[in-house]
Amino acid sequence: MEPINNLRQLLIEFLKDRYDSECQQVELFPKLIQHIHSLQLKNIIELCLDHAKRHIEKLEIIFTQLHSSSLGEICEGTLGLMSETDKFLTRIENPEVLDIAIITTIRELHSQDIAGYKAIMLYAHALGYYELAQNLYEMLQDEKNTGKLLKKVMRDTIMSHTSSNSYNEEELDLDINY
Repeated sequence: MEPINNLRQLLIEFLKDRYDSECQQVELFPKLIQHIHSLQLKNIIELCLDHAKRHIEKLEIIFTQLHSSSLGEICEGTLGLMSETDKFLTRIENPEVLDIAIITTIRELHSQDIAGYKAIMLYAHALGYYELAQNLYEMLQDEKNTGKLLKKVMRDTIMSHTSSNSYNEEELDLDINY
């Protein structure tokens, strides 16, 4: 592992982290689709899979432009979430509860992606890599838009599961800005 001494090197390291995360997500999403019961959630996960594949392609172009390799450390955050998800898949028997657990995992992945792409976009802009920053902005928007869809599906699934009036939709608005 080489030392990181400047912003460009840091940018590349975080790009490698996002790249590995997206690759792990491409492996994870088809597995999740097999366990999902909600058609709406399946469609969103398929959208997530398409975005992850497209992000990998864009990141590979970025690495070429930076004359850098995409090979780096394993994204431990994504790996940990995948491990937790494997536990859910074997332990949760109620289909709606499993869908809620899967949504939660995907939202956590999107939180990591959003934070990562925001930071890298700032680094790119500071370094004068404006085209790169624009590509990262587009990936960030994909993540944010998908996050909004996941938020709605999570709220709807929880409302459906509770089927009591102990919660109202406003209480489950999950005031998170993504």
